Amino acid sequence: GPVVARTVRLLSIVPLLLALVSASCSSTRVEGTWVHPSFGGRSIAGPVLVVGLMRDETVRRLYEDGMAAELVARGIAAVKSYDVVAVELDGEPAPVVEAARSQGAQYLLSTAVIDRSTKTVVYNDPPMIVGYGGWYSRNWGVGVAGPTTIREYAVFAAETSLVEVATDRIEWTVRTRS
Repeated sequence: GPVVARTVRLLSIVPLLLALVSASCSSTRVEGTWVHPSFGGRSIAGPVLVVGLMRDETVRRLYEDGMAAELVARGIAAVKSYDVVAVELDGEPAPVVEAARSQGAQYLLSTAVIDRSTKTVVYNDPPMIVGYGGWYSRNWGVGVAGPTTIREYAVFAAETSLVEVATDRIEWTVRTRS
């Protein structure tokens, strides 16, 4: 039968979206967000088709599972795209939009990794003070450089958009870097 879902205000779901987009990341910052002027303050209702546009099919499925579970926990019916789109997603929107319409989805929530880079951070520990000559000597206080640690981090930029299926209009979008 038809799925009945509660409506949820957009502002209450933004923290959820950001948390899921940045899951497993130590730090995430929002680089920009936009809401269609006619959408601000409106509520959303499901079902929502959740789409992860990732090159790695495992990452896509993990993302869609997590996002769909969080939406369902908040009373919004959610459908994972990998359950209804028979082909691997290659950026072509037609199969996703067709799937959303066939599932009766009111919204399509998609996240795409749009950039991946590596950040290198060098940590220099403070110098250690080493003395020689005993307590009576004036030869005290030679500095010895501490160890240097080099760490590399993967940095991901992602864009998440909420699209109203009936009008094919972007209602909300955010870009994050983690």
